[in-house]
Amino acid sequence: MSAWNLQRRLVAAAVVWLLVALGLGGAALSLVFREAVVARFDAKLAVLTDGLASDVVRGDDGALAITGAHPNFRESTLGWYWILEIDERRRTSSEAAALEGFPTPMPGRVGGLVVSEAPGPDDVPLRAATLRLPPADGEPVRLTVALDRRDIDQEIRSFAGLLVVSAAVLGVVLVVGVAVQVRFGLAPLRRLRADLSAVEKGHLEAVPETYPNDIRPVVNALNGVLVPHTSLTAWAPPRPGPIAHPLQPQI
Repeated sequence: MSAWNLQRRLVAAAVVWLLVALGLGGAALSLVFREAVVARFDAKLAVLTDGLASDVVRGDDGALAITGAHPNFRESTLGWYWILEIDERRRTSSEAAALEGFPTPMPGRVGGLVVSEAPGPDDVPLRAATLRLPPADGEPVRLTVALDRRDIDQEIRSFAGLLVVSAAVLGVVLVVGVAVQVRFGLAPLRRLRADLSAVEKGHLEAVPETYPNDIRPVVNALNGVLVPHTSLTAWAPPRPGPIAHPLQPQI
């Protein structure tokens, strides 16, 4: 196997491991980022839900209502919704029919919070947090805040695109670095091949011993074979020319 073939094999093996490492690392980073984005979004839902819970009041008609809500809840196109439920009765921040059938799981205890997802108005994907409030007149009460989750998806896609570009640039840099490193590391082998060629052509009597310690035993072994062979060749008597046969008649 030539040094060039060995170089290609080493670089190819390194590239395979780099691709595997970059792929696994990228997948891990993407997963961690996704979980962080979702956790931040859920924290926002929890804050909004707690804030709205403090704005739940009983109206003049005795029914519960929400006052002082964030202005974004008043504009349905922004994708902010609240749902207040007393037993089976429901009030919503929007008249959209999709909110009438939006599923709201009941937390297991008062103060418990459950996160869920379902399509909202115009089939927009919503991520919601449902908080169980103290009962009113003996009836269970729960408050749900739902937000457009496409912001999460857009942020994850942006990060994934940036991650792919970064991994590609890093991969190219690492492959070039590996190729340079392998070529530098195999330089003594290329020099050894040149020295062996010089010995074969008679330009050198033996392979010089100016090699790294890892290759010097190989050089010594080669010289142990080449030097005696060269000495025998140098001291071999010349072959005699053709001799006339004594019985050959003289003309």
